[in-house]
Amino acid sequence: MGRAGADRYTPDIGRRRLGILATLAVATTAVTVSVTTLMLHADSAPANPNDPTTPVTVSADALPTVQIDGVAWSQAVVGNTVYVGGRFTNARPAGAAPGTNQTPRSNFLAYDVRTGELITSFAPSFNAQVRTVTASPDGTRLYVGGDFTSVNGVSRSRIAAFDLATGQLVPFFPSIGFNVHAIVVHPSGSPVYVGGNFNAVGSVARGQLAAFQASNGVLLDWAPQATGGLVRALAISPDGTRVAVGGQFTALNNSNNPGFGLGMVDAVTGATLPMAANAVIRNGGNTAGITSLHTNGNDLFGTGFWFGGTGNFENVFSASWNGGTINWVADCHGDTHSVYVSGEVVYNVGHAHECGGLGADAFQRTTPWSFYRGLAFTRSATGTLTRDPYGYFNFEGQPAPSLLNWFPALDAGTFTGQSQGPWHVTGNGQYVVMGGEFRNVNDAPQQGLVRFAVPSIAPNRTIPRLFLGNWLPRLTSVNPGEVRITWSGNWDRDNENFTYEVFRDNDGTRIHRSTGRSAFYEMEQYGFTDTGLTPGSTVRYRVKAIDPFGNEAPSDWVSITVAGGTGSLYATSVLADRPLHYWRLDETSGQAIDSASYGHLNVNGPVTRGVTGGVLGDTDRAITFGGASTQFAATSTLGLSRHVFTVEAWFRTNSTRGGKIIGFGSSTTGNSGSYDRHLYVGNDGRVRFGVFNPTGTRVITSPTSLVDDAWHHVVGTLGGGVMRLYVDGQQVGEITNVRLAANIWGVWRVGGDNLNGWPNRPLGDYFTGTIDEVAVYPRALTAAQVAQRFAIGSTGTVPNQPPTAAFTATTSPLAVAVNGSTSTDPDGTIVSYGWNFGNGQVATGVTATGTYASPGTYTVTLTVTDDDGATATSTQQVVVPDVPPNQPPTAAFTATTSPLAVAVNGTTSTDPDGTVVSYAWEFGDGGTATGATATRTYASPGTYTVTLTVTDDDGATATSTQQVVVPDVPVNGTPTAAFTATTAPLAVAVDGSASTDDGTIVSYAWDFGDGGTATGVTATRTYAAAGTYTITLTVTDDQGATNASSQSVIVPAPPVGPQPFVTDAFGRTVDNGLGNADLGGAWSLAGATTNFSVADGQARLRMSGAAQGVSAFLPGSSTDTEVRATIGIDKPATGGAVFTSIAGRRVGSADYRAKVRFLTNGGVQVFLTRVSGGETDLANFTVPGLTYAPGERLQVRFQVTGTNPTTLRLKVWKVDTPEPADWQLVRTDTTAALQTGGGVGLVTYLSSAATNAPVLGLFDDLWAGPTG
Repeated sequence: MGRAGADRYTPDIGRRRLGILATLAVATTAVTVSVTTLMLHADSAPANPNDPTTPVTVSADALPTVQIDGVAWSQAVVGNTVYVGGRFTNARPAGAAPGTNQTPRSNFLAYDVRTGELITSFAPSFNAQVRTVTASPDGTRLYVGGDFTSVNGVSRSRIAAFDLATGQLVPFFPSIGFNVHAIVVHPSGSPVYVGGNFNAVGSVARGQLAAFQASNGVLLDWAPQATGGLVRALAISPDGTRVAVGGQFTALNNSNNPGFGLGMVDAVTGATLPMAANAVIRNGGNTAGITSLHTNGNDLFGTGFWFGGTGNFENVFSASWNGGTINWVADCHGDTHSVYVSGEVVYNVGHAHECGGLGADAFQRTTPWSFYRGLAFTRSATGTLTRDPYGYFNFEGQPAPSLLNWFPALDAGTFTGQSQGPWHVTGNGQYVVMGGEFRNVNDAPQQGLVRFAVPSIAPNRTIPRLFLGNWLPRLTSVNPGEVRITWSGNWDRDNENFTYEVFRDNDGTRIHRSTGRSAFYEMEQYGFTDTGLTPGSTVRYRVKAIDPFGNEAPSDWVSITVAGGTGSLYATSVLADRPLHYWRLDETSGQAIDSASYGHLNVNGPVTRGVTGGVLGDTDRAITFGGASTQFAATSTLGLSRHVFTVEAWFRTNSTRGGKIIGFGSSTTGNSGSYDRHLYVGNDGRVRFGVFNPTGTRVITSPTSLVDDAWHHVVGTLGGGVMRLYVDGQQVGEITNVRLAANIWGVWRVGGDNLNGWPNRPLGDYFTGTIDEVAVYPRALTAAQVAQRFAIGSTGTVPNQPPTAAFTATTSPLAVAVNGSTSTDPDGTIVSYGWNFGNGQVATGVTATGTYASPGTYTVTLTVTDDDGATATSTQQVVVPDVPPNQPPTAAFTATTSPLAVAVNGTTSTDPDGTVVSYAWEFGDGGTATGATATRTYASPGTYTVTLTVTDDDGATATSTQQVVVPDVPVNGTPTAAFTATTAPLAVAVDGSASTDDGTIVSYAWDFGDGGTATGVTATRTYAAAGTYTITLTVTDDQGATNASSQSVIVPAPPVGPQPFVTDAFGRTVDNGLGNADLGGAWSLAGATTNFSVADGQARLRMSGAAQGVSAFLPGSSTDTEVRATIGIDKPATGGAVFTSIAGRRVGSADYRAKVRFLTNGGVQVFLTRVSGGETDLANFTVPGLTYAPGERLQVRFQVTGTNPTTLRLKVWKVDTPEPADWQLVRTDTTAALQTGGGVGLVTYLSSAATNAPVLGLFDDLWAGPTG
């Protein structure tokens, strides 16, 4: 909701998103900035992906996607295809400028979600806009609804269905009276539910809702009545029993609760079902409505719009299908058009401009407004809504999700005239896709459609957004030899966790590394102190922010002169607490410099400067203000106020007119119109700390007057839902349940500003008195930090902070062991530990042990002393147990028998309260042994009783007995000889490892049948002549037994004729490559691997587009090569032609090839071609009578032989026809680069005039060898 219709939702809406860049002032003192030009490295990873508040989102990288020239209203993803409907007439590739490289499309297109490329094979034409696209649950059918009355020239009245396997319209002919806005399909595939703004289907009356049989489009009896406005959204429960309905209607089945813009009905009868969410979310009529509904298989999610009148909701909600009870409400504002859930993340699109109800953990309204057109929330509720601070409907107390750090930048389009960006979001688990009318994404042209991917497949190149001169560290040098480097957190479109590195003088000298979390709406402040520097020297520093993927954003270099002389304890203390701003106010003219950042104060009016400051022992000066409305100081750059903060100052006054010491206001001059977060003094002299939140002004007042012309230290903090006021180091009041202050786009003002409407407003809004040491922090300081600061400022010394005593105590029978190592000292070391065990016994040391005469409860006390003599004590009650009675051991053992022997192991025996100290064995034949393990040899086989007796360390015993059967020594078995024999020309290789024995085989003896012998498990034999030979293996075991086995083998003669060095029948299956040839090694590819595959017994080389081709090669070094192969293509040639080639000699990037050209008339031309620095046809020939059609194959025979010259010969004929007697082409060539040996290859190319891409080049039965 917004101002005067700014967020009005119409069918075709928004505001331009405003970028966020920090405007940083540059100091004019000893700090200088050097601007450099750097190449930035670009990022999506939560610190804990398992934390329900930080699940993994997709990356914010905008992936290249086909573009449109209008608006996309709806999308559906089936598998890897995105179907898009809307109002547009052309598509163009990613990167193409408007009006260029266009492909006609009539309100519908499809593209590949993996590549973003337009799909050319499915392009139905609609004569009017498409409003909704929905797939059946099984992904076989696509339903399309909208304003159209014809599809592909065929009559279809506002709804059509396609068979996705064929791309054809199916016989689904409902005649719907007016426009269709929503379609949902039953989980079983039928019925099909439709919603819109129609009153009839054919001649049958319907109230914006209808259902149809999927098989034939017959109208069903389901007829709930939505009245008072159209239906925009439908969703169906996972079990198919309930249909959720959303839109702008004001009643559903004559009920308006549920039924006011949102309701649920029975999927069979259409009867009204409970929808508890409608009691909370009330959007209906002309000014509000529910824009989308979605289910993730568990819950229902919806979105809404509202611009006044009859509505209250604008973002995303989650509800249960069981009764429609609210799971959570995302209380952001700005119309929201669509929602999609992927895993634990809820994505939505619209134009959100603030999330005030989510509190400080979300972005607030800026001036002017900023818009975020793509957001992500957690699927689960993680917190509770607070009251919205901008006066919208109060959802306070409802469960809330967490806003995730995912902020892609999409701008507003102009096509619909509604200034909207994305209108729809969906995905498939790997990708999130958006459609709408945006023109740019992440500051780059991308119109209408865009993809985002999960980090595992995304480029992850989004960079931290602040860098170089827009992100300068603040340098201060207060103490001699030290420089304090302070910087604000960075932010990223899809990441909130950064590593920060600080460099001195050059990029090779890193002096600090730390980590931190920040978002653009919640910038933390970080700092580091560099010590050991030379006073008077000039040093420079740079800070780098690095995201989890290593993408870097560096600041520019900033220089400073290192301080000498004496330092300031007080300033050091302030800077150590990492303030957002710190104004010492000791300048005598000009701006009051911000020592923590670049928020310098412009000092206005005739104030008195250089007066004595409020910090004891510090030479720092202060400013005296006279109470006039012209006397104040203010920062110059407007910014958004924080909801967690601390304001701190020293002041003195003797005036009874009061006035504001510090506050946040909307104006740099005059009186601010909005103002809070202030410390001010009333007429009664008491200091007040106030913030303004949705419940009104919240103010804490000091108990006494501070108008005494003495210096006072005053601090106000807000954080953790509590605001506190401290005066002179002590807390004087607090208010709980305060989580927000006013959302103000403004500046910090010191010395005065408007206080109209605040309690106890003084006579003067502008302060009369002296102010010093003003600081603002992006967090609530602790009581200890405040107390220390006051102590330093009021004494000039750092007070010793006492230690903290802490210890652990571990009891055992009549004893306790204590450990005090968790004790700490914040500003030094602990030098002594004193223990009192509560029975008169004492000890010293970090750890100690106390013993007791009897059990009982004792008080143990630890006293620690630090290096300044301060002490601290910690006490614990410990219960010391008695010594328990001894428990006897348990005897247990294992026994393993072998011929005439047994081996025993008693190590499984246990003692529950001590140890087993002895083991005694009796073996049942008079034999005994001791020890945890033992063995016994028997004189004869039989059954024996083995007994183990164990004794523990207290003298208790236990016994365990087992019967063991001891076998006799077995009779040796005969081994079994077995072997394999592998023949080769005039040779055989034998392997006897398959032979077996009940012991071990100790020898293998071979007789090869030609007088030759050998020994060993394996052996080989070379024969003088081919023939049949009997081979005998004789094996001998470890007992001397033998066994023999014989086989007859046929030893072949050496082969006759040329032998190939390459063969490939392509009998394997390979995706994204060709794999390894049967003979010849691995194929190397030229072109994207996705264009290569092996299937159905052939290699397939894909020509993805006109003027495109790929190739594959095998290594080799032959100068005498004949290549044979069968070739073909999968589609008829169009345009110029299709070329497939066989390379017969490939040397480096040069080759000789036989090229076959498939003509558009079915004819075939052949070429002898040389490729060396360019492609040259040496000869060509149109083969008479040879024609080709897809499905047929041609045989190619190609010879490349000799050097200087090389002779090329080629013939091509149709498979299963006689080979031509003569070579069709013969040529010689002496090109130097090719007069040496080479390999072979396969090449394809598609003519630039072709119109039917992609086309496959098909190859099979490849043989390459010598020409002999």
